[in-house]
Amino acid sequence: MTANANSANDPSQPMAAADGDHYYFDEGNLIDPNDDIRRLAIIEISKRRMTELEDRLIHCLESTEKSEANRRHIVRALGNIGSSKSIGIIRATLEKSDSLIAGEAAEALAKLGDKSALATIMRLVDSPIQFVASKAKWAADKLKETG
Repeated sequence: MTANANSANDPSQPMAAADGDHYYFDEGNLIDPNDDIRRLAIIEISKRRMTELEDRLIHCLESTEKSEANRRHIVRALGNIGSSKSIGIIRATLEKSDSLIAGEAAEALAKLGDKSALATIMRLVDSPIQFVASKAKWAADKLKETG
């Protein structure tokens, strides 16, 4: 795991993981070869709504991240960050997927207020994947109530 000895006792540094082998957040973890390390970094960015790393997440989603689970976390993080800059990549992800990531994309687009995604989201309400169907229903309801 990555460690930063200089900041080990610095409370201003955001903690990324604590599983017996503590380390502190480092944006370089987004390119770590270990899926779990990348996932922890993505989750930390999401929780802290680190807008300054939005472009890095978009790049990871577009080209570098191969783990489906991490791609889902990236979509969730982009929705939590709350910038309209990521709507295009999230819509593209929604339109080309019918797996779990589609549910995350539907929710993210609803959080971002993308009413133009409503028709695509409505098609997922009857998904045979319960997770996707419930996320799509929530997203559709949210978009309908706001407008």
